[in-house]
Amino acid sequence: MDKCKDRCSERGRCVDAGGGLPQCVCAPFYNGPSCQFDDPTHCPLNCSGRGQCDGGFCHCQPGWWGAACTRSKSYTAEEWTPHPSELKIYIYDLPQHVTYMRPLGDIWPIHHSIYLAEIELYHRLLADSAVVTENPWEANLFYVPTHTYYFIGNIGFPGKHFTAVFHHVRQQYPWWNLTAGRNHVVSTSNDRGCCDLYRMGPDVQHPIKVVHFAQAPRHGVPLSRNRDKEREAEGEKPEHLAARLNSHVEDPAMQGAIAEMNHLDGRPRFRGFPLYELPALQQEREQCYRPEHDVAFPPYLSDREGNWLSVMKEAFDYAPDGKAAFKRGAARDTLFYFNGFTKPDLAYSAGVRQGLLALFGNSTRPDLSINKGGGSQRMLRSRFCFTPMGFGWGIRLSQAMLTGCVPVVVHDHVWPTLWDVLPYEKFSIRVSRHNLYRLLDYLESVTPQQLARLQDGVAEWHKAFVWQPEVGGLAYNYTLTSLHHRLLNMWTAFFRRS
Repeated sequence: MDKCKDRCSERGRCVDAGGGLPQCVCAPFYNGPSCQFDDPTHCPLNCSGRGQCDGGFCHCQPGWWGAACTRSKSYTAEEWTPHPSELKIYIYDLPQHVTYMRPLGDIWPIHHSIYLAEIELYHRLLADSAVVTENPWEANLFYVPTHTYYFIGNIGFPGKHFTAVFHHVRQQYPWWNLTAGRNHVVSTSNDRGCCDLYRMGPDVQHPIKVVHFAQAPRHGVPLSRNRDKEREAEGEKPEHLAARLNSHVEDPAMQGAIAEMNHLDGRPRFRGFPLYELPALQQEREQCYRPEHDVAFPPYLSDREGNWLSVMKEAFDYAPDGKAAFKRGAARDTLFYFNGFTKPDLAYSAGVRQGLLALFGNSTRPDLSINKGGGSQRMLRSRFCFTPMGFGWGIRLSQAMLTGCVPVVVHDHVWPTLWDVLPYEKFSIRVSRHNLYRLLDYLESVTPQQLARLQDGVAEWHKAFVWQPEVGGLAYNYTLTSLHHRLLNMWTAFFRRS
């Protein structure tokens, strides 16, 4: 440490940067040649100008408190009287021992910008005085900042973390028990969202979940509860597989998968697709989302990785009032575009990517671009763009919208982003896996006039997939609209007591 200037201010590690030159690698929340500066990036709203950021926490000036130094008043009341018409959200301030933006080792807590929507939503709420109230007794929704991505990354599951945070909220505050947590809201941007919660108790299931991955299968329970024990799937025994998947043979998703595996009896599930194995069938039967209860919000795209905001100006013309028009002059000589990773395991992308490559991957048609690269520039030249999921949610729907490429959505049993507030019929085409082999027939049947209407729809609605207000992004606004719908649903039969 003595080889580095000021011992890195005791805020980092001294490493050999090559050629014997010492260099500080700073701990999270600090930067500078000797880690001498506090980095305000991870303090919400940079403490609103009312405090100092230190180690990821705001130290507020007298008279102010809260995660972003936005609070100045406290309230008491004899009873809860939620606002009858407007959306009013109270944000909990939770102590560090419950949850916070924690460093993961010696790397920054935020790793990949596409997972930033959870943090962006939280920060935008903190700054939104029209929606957020300091008075919890008038709030009709309560936001719980769980900082889930910091605890589980992108491939983990939030159930255990939610359980611990909800326990604290339930024990320390009176508002949870008013509706058994149904008026509480959490967000998470991990790949498969809340796919572990259906196995857990009602307390962790009750709050509204704001997620990217909105899988709600038709058959969350078995096709047949009386499965034939003499016709178990070939290969690994269901009991052993369930244990390996950290599941249980009586798990409804596993039961349904076993029943369908027996029903298929070695036959292809969809025309032209590779064969599905039990893990893939089980995974797509997990109940991850409740359409009447939860919110599917957009992921975060930026110019940090892919210049996605910059390409919007190449796809659309913008009037002074921000209204967008599709650019007709640009040549779009590619009928269909897809470029992306895949793997043999059909649990990845529910087999959609594998099916596409099996059906069309070897095509020599010059107007098809399948795994030929090109990124956003090739998408700007394409009329239709494939938007499959990955391990969970996929980024390609947002990318297609920002490049003016009509999305081709193949997400069986998955509700698309903001499905309840966006008119997908005006800007996208949806195809089932059963009919994927007819994809090119569908696309070629779209007339120039119909394509123009879809492209105009992309221009009209693309900002719903953009978070940044500086470029007219409306993702936050539409997410609040969807959340308001769930508030209205709360007082109907949609929010069951179970």
